[in-house]
Amino acid sequence: MKNSFFFIVNLLLFSLDLKGQELINFSQDTLWGYKDKMNNIIIKPQYQYARKFIENYAVVSKNDSVGIIDKKNNVIIPFKYNYLQYLGDDKFMFGYRTKYFGEYDMGIMDKNSTIIIPSQFYYIEKRNTFYKVTKNIDTILETGELGDLRSIKSLHGIYDINGREIISCDYDYIRELKEELFILQKDGLEALYNYKGKALTDFIYFSIGDYVEGLIGVRKENKCGFINQQGKVIIPVQYDYCENFEKGISTVRINNKFSVIDKMGKYIVKDVNTYEEIKEIVREK
Repeated sequence: MKNSFFFIVNLLLFSLDLKGQELINFSQDTLWGYKDKMNNIIIKPQYQYARKFIENYAVVSKNDSVGIIDKKNNVIIPFKYNYLQYLGDDKFMFGYRTKYFGEYDMGIMDKNSTIIIPSQFYYIEKRNTFYKVTKNIDTILETGELGDLRSIKSLHGIYDINGREIISCDYDYIRELKEELFILQKDGLEALYNYKGKALTDFIYFSIGDYVEGLIGVRKENKCGFINQQGKVIIPVQYDYCENFEKGISTVRINNKFSVIDKMGKYIVKDVNTYEEIKEIVREK
């Protein structure tokens, strides 16, 4: 009984040691395997190609397909995919070849091969709390001996980390503004959305700027102003020029006159002729 106990303990220690050690991919007679730092063969050459281990996973190829193995050479993801990439947190991007060279239909799955996001996207980018997905809409302009001449329009969307669609993949542009806020663009105009996919503004802005000191600069036609993170207009969109707030103030211009306002839009300095003059006044305050 005591011997069995020590055997189990030693086996667990060996397993932990193997998981933590660095394995180096190498090739021998056209096949790939893995060695440790002491040049001992840990996984004998048997794969068409073997990528470096990331954490406990490596992408390897066999019979012209790719799969995932661990450091004990257990198959984690079976060899039935054309593309695999480890993303961290036991999540993998997988893909199948399309008719066009170097392009794949991409999806996301976990280490148990459970599909999180279906394989219908051109590219998927993992962020801390969400996935940004991209699909391409092709229009074939001409077909010739060398292939198709295409016009490609890319559309973007957002899925949460569990694979739930937050923002449908229908937008020309998506940018994370800050935690829990996104800027979306459609038909040349931008809107502010939250992380639940709720529209905080309509698509009425030519551009939405950065989140600085609690406010977001926006431009509508040729005028600018500021909204808050709920999408509410705090400072009217009426100025010809606006600077981001710094230490609670912003320099603005209207009717060829420069002024300084606070975060409520109240004038601190008003109607100065030149930018240099207004900056000098601010420095002296």
